[in-house]
Amino acid sequence: MKQVLVIGGGTGLTAAWLLENQGIGVTLVDKNDRLGGHIDTRQYQCIPQMLSSQPTQAQINQVLSLTHLLFIRHPDGFEIGFCDTSGNYQQKKITDPVLEAFLNQQPDGEFVIPVDDKTVNYIEQFNDLLRQASSCQRVTTYLIETGAEFIGERKSYPLFHTICDALNVKRNDYQLSMQVDYPGSPSVVLPPSSRQPSSQKPSSFAWLYSMFSQTPAPAPDSRFHQIWNEFKDLLDTGLVMIDADQTLNDSNQSMTLNTFVHLFVSKGGNEQIKKERQHFADVFLYPMMAASWGVPLEKIEEFVAHYTMNYLSLGETWVDIPEGLNTYIENMRKQCSAADIRLNTEITKLVAIQTGSDLKYKAQLADGSYLKSRDGEDLLFDDVIIATDGKISHDLLPDTPELADLKATLGKVDYYPTKIVIHRDPDKKYLSDHASVVHTHVEEKDGIKIAANTVCKYYKFDCKTGEVPIMRTWVLEGQNNPKNSIDVIPFAHPYINQAYYQAQQALHDAQGQHGLYFGGIIAGFNDSHESGISAAIRAADMIYEKYNTLQAASACTENRFKLFSDYLQHLDQLDAQSSQLGAHEPALSLSA
Repeated sequence: MKQVLVIGGGTGLTAAWLLENQGIGVTLVDKNDRLGGHIDTRQYQCIPQMLSSQPTQAQINQVLSLTHLLFIRHPDGFEIGFCDTSGNYQQKKITDPVLEAFLNQQPDGEFVIPVDDKTVNYIEQFNDLLRQASSCQRVTTYLIETGAEFIGERKSYPLFHTICDALNVKRNDYQLSMQVDYPGSPSVVLPPSSRQPSSQKPSSFAWLYSMFSQTPAPAPDSRFHQIWNEFKDLLDTGLVMIDADQTLNDSNQSMTLNTFVHLFVSKGGNEQIKKERQHFADVFLYPMMAASWGVPLEKIEEFVAHYTMNYLSLGETWVDIPEGLNTYIENMRKQCSAADIRLNTEITKLVAIQTGSDLKYKAQLADGSYLKSRDGEDLLFDDVIIATDGKISHDLLPDTPELADLKATLGKVDYYPTKIVIHRDPDKKYLSDHASVVHTHVEEKDGIKIAANTVCKYYKFDCKTGEVPIMRTWVLEGQNNPKNSIDVIPFAHPYINQAYYQAQQALHDAQGQHGLYFGGIIAGFNDSHESGISAAIRAADMIYEKYNTLQAASACTENRFKLFSDYLQHLDQLDAQSSQLGAHEPALSLSA
């Protein structure tokens, strides 16, 4: 039986799932303690947290008017803020062990718990009151995507939806809305609001019509101008999408975003329109794109427009998986009954081994030893699928002359550290005034403007009661963490510039050479999860076709490749238009 090693359990899991029941031995390894890669749904148990801050007298009165008690966390325990019978604010240390244990399970920071206002002034009943409050609270489990989150509808993510159909993964549509706040400019809000179920949401132009057709007293001039600017922004965004479809739908285009914007502005006609378009790019397009990739504003102009415009061109309808994106990973893993899955296993280098006329690979671990079979023997693999990022792929490849150019190209892909903070900070910098799913906020520090995104699906929270929803914010270097942080996830993101584009093209050309295949996002056609799935399917299909004639038909169970027959036929047509991949590949030298 031919043996295939798959490194990376994100999109690599798709490749393993396709091959593992086709008479091919599959070993899937991941350095983490879970599969999924950038797909990482996490559970957070929280009580409904109300808006609060360090109390002033006005805030105290506001808290009491809402019939809340204020709980304050200190290093040595908790205190409760309240007003006595004379209306004076006091803080009292909590000594009740049951309540203290309950509060220790809640997110860091200050928060308040609703109680009966008739009992607020009775200090002598604190312990009974607080014990009752803690026992009656609704502790809710929220599923939050801490990595990949935005999945397009079927027409834009057909491969992902095909897999979800096969795995019985439930999906719901929602409308992606955006708010961009730029210093000195009014908020730009692109509808619709996420508070409504998708079936009740009007179209973009219906929303705009409703804004103009309201019957109450006319809005102030400033509001009219803001609405008018929003209208122009919406139209301009539509034009960007059209230009993106016409100019950048071919992955062979490597135009930078700066060049694309310059082209867009130059088509504006008169100087006034050009000025408006440039302003649109400066206060909306650049900040939104920079925040979406978690990169400083000055870097986003260098990104390849093909990647950045891809998301804008997908429209407003996106897909939410109510049980979490991890559901699709978990369901796929359950079906991989024949694959040997190894977690907490980090491969650091592939070592080429010549065995007669065959080229095989050993997988070297961090301690210098090799990946072994369950019987303790060093494993030899006929083929390897690398489904990792560019940096790890570079490090994994053997140091041979034939792979030197590919390694050099991958080595130019630059990654920058950032972090995702899960939090419940009530600061209006994070909360969207319009309950937009994506809230881009730009702040200036030491003369440098930094854009960051806060993502929140408000429809999952009871915001009408003042509950602070759980939000996800990219935090860049130089920015402070939000308050009431629940979790911090380190993240390394590539600069999606021309070096990234060149690496992607090089991986396309290298597919299948020397028994090496590439199934990660960087080996696809853009920077999306759909891109990674396409690369994984491509790699798995090439291996399947390579060995299919060697397998007895009776040895194969369900052929999952049939799910993607249209896509694979499309790839075959593309291959027929070019030279066959790997037809003249040089022999791999083992001397280096």
